[in-house]
Amino acid sequence: MFGINYLNPLFLWGLAAAAVPIIIHLIKRNRATRVPFAAIRFLQLEPNESVRSQKFKQILLLLMRIAAMALLAMAFSRPYLKNTKMKTIWGTQPKAMVILLDNSLSMAYGDYLERAKQKAKNILQNSRPGDHVTLMTFAENPTILAESKNDFASLKTLIDGTINFTYEATNYRRALNLAETILQELPYDDKHIYLISDFQKKIWQEQTVHWDRPGEIKIHFVQISDPETSNMAITGVRFKEDGKHRGKHVLLARIKNFGDRKHWVSARVYINGKKMKIKKVRLLANEEKVVKFDNLKFPGNRSTGWIELKTKKDPLPHDNAFYFVFQKQSQFKILAVDGEPNARDPIQDELFFVERAINLPKSPFQLVIKKSMDLENMDFNEFRTVFLANVKEISREVLTRLAFYVRSGGGVIITLGDQVIPQIYNRLFMDISPAKLVDRAFSSVDRRGGVIIAEMDYQHPIFKPFAQPNQGDLSVAQFYQYFTCAPLRSAVVIARFDNGQPALIERTIGSGKVLLFTSSLDTEWNNLPVKAVFLPMLYQTIKYVSTEAKEQTSYVVKEPVALDLGTIKKPGQTTRSTHIKLPDGQLIEFREKIFTKTNLPGIYQIFAGSNKKASWNFAVNIDPEESDVRPVGADELQTLSEENTQVSTSAMVTSSMEFNSQQLEKKQKIWRLIILGIILILLGETWLANRTYR
Repeated sequence: MFGINYLNPLFLWGLAAAAVPIIIHLIKRNRATRVPFAAIRFLQLEPNESVRSQKFKQILLLLMRIAAMALLAMAFSRPYLKNTKMKTIWGTQPKAMVILLDNSLSMAYGDYLERAKQKAKNILQNSRPGDHVTLMTFAENPTILAESKNDFASLKTLIDGTINFTYEATNYRRALNLAETILQELPYDDKHIYLISDFQKKIWQEQTVHWDRPGEIKIHFVQISDPETSNMAITGVRFKEDGKHRGKHVLLARIKNFGDRKHWVSARVYINGKKMKIKKVRLLANEEKVVKFDNLKFPGNRSTGWIELKTKKDPLPHDNAFYFVFQKQSQFKILAVDGEPNARDPIQDELFFVERAINLPKSPFQLVIKKSMDLENMDFNEFRTVFLANVKEISREVLTRLAFYVRSGGGVIITLGDQVIPQIYNRLFMDISPAKLVDRAFSSVDRRGGVIIAEMDYQHPIFKPFAQPNQGDLSVAQFYQYFTCAPLRSAVVIARFDNGQPALIERTIGSGKVLLFTSSLDTEWNNLPVKAVFLPMLYQTIKYVSTEAKEQTSYVVKEPVALDLGTIKKPGQTTRSTHIKLPDGQLIEFREKIFTKTNLPGIYQIFAGSNKKASWNFAVNIDPEESDVRPVGADELQTLSEENTQVSTSAMVTSSMEFNSQQLEKKQKIWRLIILGIILILLGETWLANRTYR
C-alpha cells in the first residue's frame, strides 16, 4: 500500500477551515415558526417526499463545501505517495538523458571500450519513445555525437561505427558541466546523466574537488573497470651531463608499475632513429624506478629520440613509448609573470627582489619577465620554471596551455598579493592551483609583528638544507598579510605559519609540480626578501620544481603549441610555405601562430619551404596520469552518492534509484488532481445550489 506523506505538512492546519461551512449552515438553517392564519383551507399541502428531498440536497451541499475546503488545504500541503516503485501517477513521463562515454587513452585498456559501448547500448535499449537522448564522448574535451527522441537504433549504429579510443587525457569536470548545461536547457522534469568510464582513481579524486554537483539532475556512475589492473609505463624523462664522459649526457627515465604484481620490462633508447642502449628492469608491485642510461651522445644541438618498453601481456601497450627532442642549454630559463609592475618606483615592483636575486653574475638561471597580456603566443616549454607573481587574471587560452605545460613536466610557482581576488583566482586557476583561496588575513596591520614560518618538512628537498644548524633560519621573517586557503586533497602542505595556516603548498600534476606561496614575493606583505635566507630558499625552490623539467621540447597530446615561424623559416621564405609532418606521416600546411592538431604521440617535424630536411621538431606524449588505470573503489563512489541524494552509483544501468521527497512530489503532482477535484466539486455545488430552496 502507498503511504501518504506531505511536503508542506503545516498547511494541514487549514483543514480547520472545513468547519466554516458547518458553522454557516447552523447559523443560516431554516427554523419552523408559528404564523397565525385564519383559513387553512387556502393552503396547499406539500408532500413529505419533497421536504425530505430538499433536506438531502442541503446536506449534500454542506458536504460538498466541506470537501472543497478540506481538499484546498491538502493541495497546499503537497501530498505524495511514499513508494519508490511508483515514481509518478500520471503514467510514464518522457525523460531527458545524456550518455557520457569515456574514450580517453585509459579506455584502451583491455576491452574497456567495448564494455562501455555495450553499456551505452543497454541504456538506449531501455529508453522509451519520447525520451530525449544526447550521446557524447569525452576525453580532454567533450564531443556531442548526436541527439534523438525516437531513433535510438541510429544511435546504436553510431556507437559501433564511430567511437574509438583517443590518446587524450580524461577530464570529467568539463564533460559533466556540458552535460548539465544541455539538460538544464531542455523542458523535461526527469533528467539523467549516465557517466560510463573506468573511473581512474587519481584523476577522479583530483577533478571532482571542483565539481559543483547538480540539484535536480540524477547521475548514474557506470563503472566498467576491473577491480585489479596491471600496467607499466614511462612517466617522464630528463637529462643531465655525464660527469664521467666529456660531451656525453645521461638520460634518466622514470618507469612505473601500476599494478599489484612484479614485472620484468625491457627499456630501449633510440636517438635519431638509431637504437642506442637496452636495459632490463625488474619492477615490484606499484614500484617506480629511475633507469639510468649513461654515455649517450646527442649529435648537434638538437636531437630526436624515444624510449620504448617491451613487456609480456601488457593490456595497455599504447603508453610504452616516450618521445623527446633534446636541446643543449647553457642556462635555466625562468619566466616570471609580473602581476604588479612599477616602472616609476622599481622597489615597489612585485619582482624587484626576485630579479636581483636571480640575475646575479654566473647565475645558473636566466630570468625573463613578462606581463600577463604578453603571454598569448608564449611557448612555456622554453622555460624550466614559470613564476606567477601576484597575478590577478590570465586568459583561459593561456591558462589551458600553462596546465598542459605542467602536465608535461614543467614547474609553476604561484605567489599571491594585493592584486589577487579569491573568487577570480579559484575560478581561473582551478586546474593547477594546489588550494582554494578563502580570504586575505591581516596578522599585523601596523607591521609591528606578524606570523612566522614555524612548521616545515625538513625532509622535503626545499627545506632539507635548512635542517642543519647555521644554514639559515626561516623563522626570522615576519609575515603581516597572507591568504587563508583550503588545500586540495591531492596537495601537500610543506610549510605552515605558527598559527597553523598553510604557507607553502605543493601539488603534483602529471610530470610537473605547482607550488603555492600564500604571501607575496615583495616587502609589501612580509620582510622575507630582505632576509639572508631569501636567496637560498628561492634557489632551492626553483631547482626543486625544475628537476622534472626536461632539456627538450615536449608537449602533451592536445596541447596547443606556440610556434615562432620567424625563427623556423629561412631568410626570404614566407610563412605560407611552412608544413608540419605528423607522426602518422600526414603532411599539413601551417600558417597560424598556435598549432592545435597534436592528437597523436610522437615526433612532429616542421618543414620550411621546399627544404626536405626538418627545420624544427617537437615531441608529443600522452599524459602520464592516463597510465595509472587503478580504479576508484565502489565504496568511494557510494560515499559520493550518500553525500548528495541526487547522485547514484550503478554498475547495472537498469537499477532503480532512490528518490527524495521533493523528487517524488514533483513527479507525482497529486496536487493537480486535488485542484481538479475541487473545481468539479464547486461546479457541482453551483448547479445543485440553484436547484435547492433556501
